[in-house]
Amino acid sequence: MIRLALSRPVAVIAACILIVVLAVMAYVRLPVSLLPDLRYPALLVWTGYPDVPPERVERTVTERVEEALAGTAGLHGLTSRSQLGGSLVRLDFGWSTNLDIALLDVREQLDRLGDALPDGSARPVVLRLDPSERPIMMLAMQEAMADAEILRAQFDTPQDLVGLKQIAREVVSRRLEQLDGVARVRVTGGHERTVDVIVDPARLAGGVRLAGPLLVGLTGVGFMLAGRAGLGGMLISGALAWHLQSRRAGSVHRTPGKRSTVRTAALEMELDHDSGTLEGMVLVGSREGRELRDLSLEELLELARELAADPESLQLLETYLDSRFPVWRENVQADGDRRQGGAPGSGPMTKQEAYEILGLEAGASAAEIRKAHRRLMQRLHPDLGGSSFLAARINEAKEVLLDGHK
Repeated sequence: MIRLALSRPVAVIAACILIVVLAVMAYVRLPVSLLPDLRYPALLVWTGYPDVPPERVERTVTERVEEALAGTAGLHGLTSRSQLGGSLVRLDFGWSTNLDIALLDVREQLDRLGDALPDGSARPVVLRLDPSERPIMMLAMQEAMADAEILRAQFDTPQDLVGLKQIAREVVSRRLEQLDGVARVRVTGGHERTVDVIVDPARLAGGVRLAGPLLVGLTGVGFMLAGRAGLGGMLISGALAWHLQSRRAGSVHRTPGKRSTVRTAALEMELDHDSGTLEGMVLVGSREGRELRDLSLEELLELARELAADPESLQLLETYLDSRFPVWRENVQADGDRRQGGAPGSGPMTKQEAYEILGLEAGASAAEIRKAHRRLMQRLHPDLGGSSFLAARINEAKEVLLDGHK
């Protein structure tokens, strides 16, 4: 090869020049794209199921969609994710698969589901994985504040996410849409403004109790004005008696001054039956003798770390934090998997502890025990925003006391 190159120098130089020219032409004319037209061999199937927990979505939607699509031709892999509000199933195919035909096959398989999906779920939607639809730039917004204020705001004064989202939607996004080359601007995150109507159950029940006698009394007044004084007087008297009876019945259920006490190895907590507020005291440790209401959120979180070896006391402290700082869990990263169910107790509950939890005197009857249990569960049941730990302790106290009446 070397002898050939030396014996024919003109041909070798011409070949080198030709290669360089071709390379320059290829470099100049080669198109450059930030996001080239690349199609991933995958399809996504989204099935909306609003306001349904992931466990139910998995059982009623995801598993049925997976069964329907498992036999799709050319399918290499199938993965799924169930979340609050819907199910997402990903189908992976080979690079040589014709996605247009695969898309028609997937839609045909989904059409065969028919009424297998539950009522309230949306029709499954098949989507392609298109890199060109991904955002080119992502911007984050937060309130302007000093570093110290940011650290303090993480616990005490969270950012106004409602106002930030409104500014992002009405100001920032509109100005970005006016820029050349911007096709779409999407605003995500933040909170929507909502109005919560909190009703006092006792006052609402009182108003309902008053409505019946008031209606009967007005009817009696109408009869009296029509000249039928006898019937009108009877209705008015009946309405008055009904109202007095309702007031007496309502006063029977009031328990002024009653308090329930729950005690663990490190904490003692009291629940006021009238207001539903929790108050507590630290029994051991560096904060022994201090009231929980005198501790800041940072001190309470530090106390929680100290009680990590005492699951029962830790769960009782978390119940107090839920009542005093409802959003504290959103600002604290959980360590490992959260506990499920009740924490192991420190030993069998005594009758004295059971009486203190239910707020009863020793020797209370079975009817009084059931009444106190029902009254506390109406305030502390987990479905009503209460604590699963306290609800479990109240149930245990009821069982301990009723066992003694058998």
